[in-house]
Amino acid sequence: MENIADAIAFEVKKEIAERYFGTRRRIEEESGLYLRLLTESSADYSARIGRDLQRLRLMFDDEVIFRDVLFLIDLPEEFYLTCQEIQPESALVLLKNFHGRGLTRVRRYRDLVHKTYRALTVTVEEYRTNFADLAEMHEEICQEISEFERRNDLSGILGFFRDFDRTGNWRASVLQGEIPLSKGMDLGQDLRLHPPPPVTEVMPPLPAPVPLEAIKSRFDQLLNAAYASHSDDFRRTLPC
Repeated sequence: MENIADAIAFEVKKEIAERYFGTRRRIEEESGLYLRLLTESSADYSARIGRDLQRLRLMFDDEVIFRDVLFLIDLPEEFYLTCQEIQPESALVLLKNFHGRGLTRVRRYRDLVHKTYRALTVTVEEYRTNFADLAEMHEEICQEISEFERRNDLSGILGFFRDFDRTGNWRASVLQGEIPLSKGMDLGQDLRLHPPPPVTEVMPPLPAPVPLEAIKSRFDQLLNAAYASHSDDFRRTLPC
């Protein structure tokens, strides 16, 4: 009888441990993947949106005009801080593969600015899609952790193992189908799974990009004013 009880005790503890640590490991791997994707996405889109904004800043060289543009396209003015003053010699690098079309220089300039802004809207839309995907992934991980903690009281499991090994107590209990639970073990708190940080701690939410067609009249007014503010030397550095 005692050997049977020992075998049952071993199998019960083995099954509980495999279920607990197997599920825990899977959640930890998902959290690790989420954190890696969040870090990579933040770095990637910060660089891409930064370049797009710098291109736009290059086109709207006047500080006041550029702030008006940010307000018009519904981007927070704080983005202005990401656009340091750009030197004319940087124009060819920032505007590589961006070329304006038109019969006159001002028309080519306008077309170049339109292309630059449309590129920004595409990047922002991709950012928002990626943001939503990561937010959904974070929510699912948090739900899994909550469900895992609800189903697996680690303090109870540890207490169960402790009571299981007490001679004279567990053999009769396990043969009768009872599972003794024990509460209040500090180790259970130390080993709790904690949700990863939300997306908003790393990637700020951005509003939907405003289509150029919706603001084209005012946008072109600012564009013309910016073109007039450029020096002839600066205009000659632009690929338009």
